[in-house]
Amino acid sequence: MRMVSRSSGSATATPAIRLHAVPAPTTITPPDRLALVTVTIKGTPYVIVDICLRMLQPAELYKAQGLPDDYIISHGADGKPFTKTQQVHMCGNSVSPPPMAALARVNDPWRIAERQAEAA
Repeated sequence: MRMVSRSSGSATATPAIRLHAVPAPTTITPPDRLALVTVTIKGTPYVIVDICLRMLQPAELYKAQGLPDDYIISHGADGKPFTKTQQVHMCGNSVSPPPMAALARVNDPWRIAERQAEAA
C-alpha cells in the first residue's frame, strides 16, 4: 500500500492499498470507477486511490442480489440497450427476490389462516 500524507508528502509502502494526497476537502461527483475514499490516520487525512481489486460487473451484482441467471439486464422492454452505469444503478435500486419471497410467504393472509386452523 502506498499512503501519501496530505501535509508532509511523505510516503510509506505496503502491498495492498495505495493512498494519495489530495488538496483541501472538495465535493466531487466522479464516475463510479473514480470514486474516492478518504481516511484519517492519527489526524492526517489520506485518500485511497487504488485498493487493487476489480469492480464487479453488472451480471455479478445481479447474481449477488439473488436474481435468476436469465434475468435480462442488458436492455429495457423497448429494446433500448442500457449502459453499464445504468445497469449498476438499477441493481442498486433493485429488491433482492429471496428475502421478498420469504416476507410474502410469512405475510400471506391465507397461509396465516391455514396455520392458525392447523394449530387449533
